[in-house]
Amino acid sequence: MRGCREQWRISITEPIYLGYQRVDERNGTPPYAELRMAAHVTAFHPLDADASTSPRYRRLLSPISNVPAVLHWGVEGLLQATAAAIAAMDLLQLDLSGNHDEAYRD
Repeated sequence: MRGCREQWRISITEPIYLGYQRVDERNGTPPYAELRMAAHVTAFHPLDADASTSPRYRRLLSPISNVPAVLHWGVEGLLQATAAAIAAMDLLQLDLSGNHDEAYRD
């Protein structure tokens, strides 16, 4: 949760653990695990103006059904996005039925 606040400048509810993905960058560094979680974004905080302290990422809000294509995740990503959507609806009680356009939240 600290990374959400510091790096992406958002606040979230308590995340729901969905699993992890093993990442092997094949560049000599050891493989590592990336956690997959679902959470409700509760606040967007202003992005830091000083890019020298940390990279400044634009925040693209996208319907969960678009995420695998936007991030080029393939089949594994489609399964992960489906698990996140189910958790969002069942556990977080979020309504994902609306038709939402992608939008940047800078």
